[in-house]
Amino acid sequence: MNKTKSILTILIAFVLFAASSDLAGQTRTIKPVKAPISKIRLQPDLEVSFTKARPLTIPAHKINLVVSNSGKAAAGNFFVDFILSSDEKAPVTYAAFSTSWNEDMLVKGGRMHIDRLAAGASRTLSLPLPIFKPRGAPKLLYLGAVADSGQAVAESNEKNNTAFVKYQFLSHYLPQPQLIHISGVSQTTIMGSDTGNIELHLGGSGFGSTPGKKTVKLGSYTLPVEEHNGNFVGWTDTWINCLVKDNLNIPFGQTYSLRIMDGNQLVSNTIQILLKLDFEGIMIRGSSSGFILEARAGDVLELHAYKLPPVQGNWTVRFGPQTVPVTSWGPNNKISFNCPNLPPGSYQVWIRNGSVDVCLRRYNMTVLP
Repeated sequence: MNKTKSILTILIAFVLFAASSDLAGQTRTIKPVKAPISKIRLQPDLEVSFTKARPLTIPAHKINLVVSNSGKAAAGNFFVDFILSSDEKAPVTYAAFSTSWNEDMLVKGGRMHIDRLAAGASRTLSLPLPIFKPRGAPKLLYLGAVADSGQAVAESNEKNNTAFVKYQFLSHYLPQPQLIHISGVSQTTIMGSDTGNIELHLGGSGFGSTPGKKTVKLGSYTLPVEEHNGNFVGWTDTWINCLVKDNLNIPFGQTYSLRIMDGNQLVSNTIQILLKLDFEGIMIRGSSSGFILEARAGDVLELHAYKLPPVQGNWTVRFGPQTVPVTSWGPNNKISFNCPNLPPGSYQVWIRNGSVDVCLRRYNMTVLP
């Protein structure tokens, strides 16, 4: 029995030894598994800076902009926009050019292309000065630059693509937009009565075939353009007919600035014109014979004119070489005075405001013996 137990013990020990040997062999054959390493994508980083940081308030030939790539990869095929802004903020997007002021608008000729910019490299772009001044632009604003305005480059930092410098337009050296040109103005009366109208004829170029939103301004007054059945028959590209209507109550015998506006923007040159009044005629006061062309010294004459001022002020009546005393001024656009004692003959009669002739035409009178 003891011999049998001894043999059994030896067999069990052998089996356990063999099993442990197999497990040990398996452990030695296990190889470690390496974890995958993620690759970091290298990207460019575009930046812009003006070489002249102080305000551009004096004439200069150009301004330089440095475009840098501070990233770890090259950037290729992108645009840089030069813009005008009222502040130091602008979206990174293509700007648009306009002849009238718009926020963050493109400078004329201000989009430049860069084909490739290596990592760590820079390039200097030059913008010629002075730049085109859009209508209505503030006198002092910001000249800006936007790198990669078309967002063609994926960058490690997309928030450093703009730069700004103060810019002031100086009227004595900056080019102005092409304006409508008024070359001259003539004046006629289309109805010689108290309810009549004066017509102004503007000659020039660039008016356009239709007025659109353009208006003719006489001082602070807006003059209606001649029209028929809703059509502006008084507006062409080279001439305009507009009316100084009685209901506008525009004082005559004064000088006004005449110009063309598009909304609140001046789009033409400005000329000064004297708005002249017109004669209807002269009659003998109290007579029913109508207007006359001759009188004798001492006759009480009544001059009828369109749009006389209600108060005489510095206005006078000239009869040939003399300034005649006025006995009555202004009621119903009439002036009363005595025919002066002049040698028989033909004389011109007209009205002056101070030393200025304010009559559209003079009236011829004959003094009888």
